[in-house]
Amino acid sequence: MELKQLTMEEKNKALDLFDTPVQFRPEALKMLSQQELKLILLMEKECIPEKELEKRIGEAGLARCPEALIASAYSRAVLCKVRDENGGLQYQVTDFYSRFPYYAQFEYEEYVRIPRARRELMNQWDLEVYMSYYEDVVKAKMRGEDVFMHDGDFMTLEEACEAVMKQDFICRVPCNCKYMMDVTDKPRDVCIHFRHDDNSAWDRGHGQRITAEQAVELLHEWNKRGLMPNGKPEEEGGFCNCDCPSCYPIQMAKKLGSQGKYPRAYWQIHWDESRCINCGRCTQVCNFQAFTMGEDKKVSFDPAKCWGCTVCTENCPKGAITRTPIK
Repeated sequence: MELKQLTMEEKNKALDLFDTPVQFRPEALKMLSQQELKLILLMEKECIPEKELEKRIGEAGLARCPEALIASAYSRAVLCKVRDENGGLQYQVTDFYSRFPYYAQFEYEEYVRIPRARRELMNQWDLEVYMSYYEDVVKAKMRGEDVFMHDGDFMTLEEACEAVMKQDFICRVPCNCKYMMDVTDKPRDVCIHFRHDDNSAWDRGHGQRITAEQAVELLHEWNKRGLMPNGKPEEEGGFCNCDCPSCYPIQMAKKLGSQGKYPRAYWQIHWDESRCINCGRCTQVCNFQAFTMGEDKKVSFDPAKCWGCTVCTENCPKGAITRTPIK
């Protein structure tokens, strides 16, 4: 089906409805197809029941198969699912902030065609928006208030493995932070999801289903690369395996000075210099430069820089690094 080309005025109206920042409209036009722009104009801000939306798409001549257009737009996070009071399925247009991570995660080859400088500007903007949503919650945690915040707890390798062994459904998903930032040489497909409900990556058609045994094997592999399990699996429906330069929550925590409180550390790290053989493994996996190696090829440890993620404890071949619970 050949669609009539949109005018620039129509495109701008669609981008307005998509809450697109003016400075990123050229990038947004790469993230949205002609059909999707027309779909946004058709739906505006409405929540539309599934069958009604199919009817409107057909009457507007947007697609020969309305169901396929809806499925594609949902998969690409241009649409989200909304349930009415009776559980009936409705669809609503998302926004640029929602579409951006999916574009980076699942259409990475297209994403990296955008010049690095432009991608960095989008990430700076995205982090600012992210912080505007969650900064107050983190500050509440810093005051000692018992409030929920995603990616709020560092987990040990053992705790992460125990969490996946309890699950019947496990999905491995690309980490949006790592693909958006595009600065790490560590594994990127490292988010562990237990959810498969509306608007989850799995329900949108993404991710790789794995067994608990496969997840445990991956967690050990990622631990050796210095990735930190982070989250409350039961409450969040999964957890991420973070690295410092890519992780939005940790970037926010650094800006707010929430070390120890968010992400919460449960363990204090101890280093026994007399048992250290200066192999440098700890310096390779430490995300916070608490362990460093000097020009004399000797390891040193700065407790003030340690965030208590515990990755180092599993990677010391001589047991020179241990942990004790923080009271």
